[in-house]
Amino acid sequence: MENDRLLTVGFSKTSDYQIGIWDLRNGLQSPVNLKTFHTTPTLLSPYYDPGTGLCYLVGRSDSISVYEIDNVDLHPIAKISCSSYTSAHPVPKRFCNIKESEIARFYILGNTQVDVVSVNVPRKNSATVFQEDIFPPTLSGEPNGAVAQWMGGEDVAPKLVSLKPDSMISVFDLSVEEGGKSYESEMIKKAGRTASASNSSGVAFAEEVVVLPELTISTGMVEHHLGGWSSPWAPRWLTIEPDEGLNFFKEENSAKILFSIPFPKVLKTEIDEKQTDQLIVTKEGGQAYRLKVANQELRDKWFESINTAKANFEHPSRVKARELSTSPSSSGPSSGSSSPAVSRASSSLRTSSSDPLSSSSSSSSSSSSALPAGPKEGFMELLTPSGIYSGTYSWVRRWYCLEGKMLMSYPSNKKLHQHPLDKFSLAKVSAVIRSGSVEKRDHTVKLILGNQVLHFATESEQDSQEWTRAFLQATPIGKQLETEGADINAYVLTGAMEGSLMRKDPQTNAWEKVWLTSTGQQLLYFKSETSAQPLYSLTIRDLKRVEIDSTTNTDFVLYPIAAAHQPIVHRAPNLDKRNQWAESLELLRKQHVDIFDLLRIDESKVNNAEFIKSLEANVIDPTEVKRGNRPLLIAIKGVRRIRIAQVELKPSSLNRRTSFVLDAGRVIYQWTGASAARVNKAKATDFANHIRMKERGGVSELIVLDQDKTDDNATFWKLLGVSDRASLQISDLVDPNEDATNFTTIYRIFDKVQARARQIQIVYESNKLPPKELLDTASTSVVDCFSEIFVWVGQKS
Repeated sequence: MENDRLLTVGFSKTSDYQIGIWDLRNGLQSPVNLKTFHTTPTLLSPYYDPGTGLCYLVGRSDSISVYEIDNVDLHPIAKISCSSYTSAHPVPKRFCNIKESEIARFYILGNTQVDVVSVNVPRKNSATVFQEDIFPPTLSGEPNGAVAQWMGGEDVAPKLVSLKPDSMISVFDLSVEEGGKSYESEMIKKAGRTASASNSSGVAFAEEVVVLPELTISTGMVEHHLGGWSSPWAPRWLTIEPDEGLNFFKEENSAKILFSIPFPKVLKTEIDEKQTDQLIVTKEGGQAYRLKVANQELRDKWFESINTAKANFEHPSRVKARELSTSPSSSGPSSGSSSPAVSRASSSLRTSSSDPLSSSSSSSSSSSSALPAGPKEGFMELLTPSGIYSGTYSWVRRWYCLEGKMLMSYPSNKKLHQHPLDKFSLAKVSAVIRSGSVEKRDHTVKLILGNQVLHFATESEQDSQEWTRAFLQATPIGKQLETEGADINAYVLTGAMEGSLMRKDPQTNAWEKVWLTSTGQQLLYFKSETSAQPLYSLTIRDLKRVEIDSTTNTDFVLYPIAAAHQPIVHRAPNLDKRNQWAESLELLRKQHVDIFDLLRIDESKVNNAEFIKSLEANVIDPTEVKRGNRPLLIAIKGVRRIRIAQVELKPSSLNRRTSFVLDAGRVIYQWTGASAARVNKAKATDFANHIRMKERGGVSELIVLDQDKTDDNATFWKLLGVSDRASLQISDLVDPNEDATNFTTIYRIFDKVQARARQIQIVYESNKLPPKELLDTASTSVVDCFSEIFVWVGQKS
């Protein structure tokens, strides 16, 4: 491959096939990228096409797998179905039918005949226009040099030949409007894919690192001259966006852009010599924007920064980057793939076969939990006030386009050529919340932008999740979640905790009704569900603990870390809501604390041999249990959901509503409380028989004891430390720690997070079954089910 790289295909120890990319310059110490795929019984052979960056995997099968190689990344593109074959081999590319955009042709050997399988990229004008972007110069088939040259260690460039017929015009010779492509953009694509590949002319496309000048000032308050005599100047918050232009907001915390001046439209920026605090930005067409700042020094900084930002915008490296990001694929706009650079061949791949017995292809795109790339657009409804003083709201349907950090609205998808009705900068979004039902809409997404809250209603649950992911990508929140090791997919799926509560003011002790929203980072208190600005806020990191008020069925208390701040009492509508809020907020609090401190882990003792040896005294040796030297008391709890947990070997552990199994090695006792359900007793019998038959080979004796009926076995009570059975009072109350056995806690461990506090994170803690989406493939998770602990090792961890 290009850039001294080697592609290999082989097997892992578990018979899963692996594709690896190696760098020959580091001595093949370790692969640059290694991916494991499904188990296959046959050996696969790779065929790499440098012109398209596609790798074909063939073997004894009934299909051909196609992967795109983007620098060092591998992306599955399609799986070509065909008749069963024992061997396959591609023909040289110069024999492909370029007028049908045939980028590859395979001869496959079947049981009785040789079939032909073609891989085509559909192009409307391929019969008349040469598609040079997917048919670059290829190997001519002639020898590069003499044997003596090779034996002497001389490197000779391969001889290439152009596939372009004289009667056809190249796609690079047509304008974009005519359906052509930019040669420079395609070369930049290839440079990004191969890192330092060479074209047919031997020109190296090395990765260019350009350090552009930094801005001395990029945001701040200015005054804009409106004209007129009553209020000639209006305060505006100015932001310089490096890849866009100048955006003007009403104030610092506003998200709605009042007006903007794109860099391509900026004609010039000049200083007003007569006014020491003013500068003028002139737009194409002669429209001038006069800006006034506090002093001359600040004016000079704005003048320098605007000119520097425009020069950076016009720098060739920025121009190439924008062309690369906005270049259309061969079949239309980007489909939102997670791959940062999709090749021109991968956008619409199809196969055909000249043999009538061969079946058509079935392509499959790769799936990924990463945030989707590219613009997002579609219909949504925005919750808008019906009147200034009415206090009512209504939903307004608009077509929304999200490009970069800019959200724009249009009357419909057929009027995108018009100026947008509204523009919002998502750089100021502090929270993205997938809400529930709001104002008679079931699928809503809430954006909190500075001092404004936007409620969007989507058409379905899937649309709600897709827009939430797109908003996360466009805002600093998505990057922050990845940096802190949070699970973005779980963030999208779980949504936010919201609801109506009563809050007691710590100063006046007066109760007020609020709408509380938990963003994962903050608690925001609103006057109502549709309010646009929060009344108060509390950072989750500032919470010391969350407590339930046992004297009531509705109250819980938040204790801030700062001693100067008083506890905040909240009142939920009912008991279930109170417990739900308390558990949710306690989990959020734990996610922001150091797990080492939370679990009282002393890092200095983790790898200490003496400390580890001291722990062995608490480890249960199954051999000692089997011999009867270490009796165990095990409780079988519940009716519908049976839980099995080891309890202390003492009489106070017994309960009239529960069954117990006392494993004494040679003898296994099953004791059932007088009020235990029949289902519970049956499960206890099954568990005891499982120990006797599976672990002891049927040699242990099983003794069944029923409370107050057949439980006068002296040996059983002696093992529990009871000398007088008649005086023993067994409680009818449920174990106060009963709920602990229902809880499932998931800890996630990250390898690449530097801060110790983020190396281990609690991502789930509840008495409900967790969703499988919480098991992230890029990390390792420990699932604590109280009686059992599972370790999940992600494929990419």
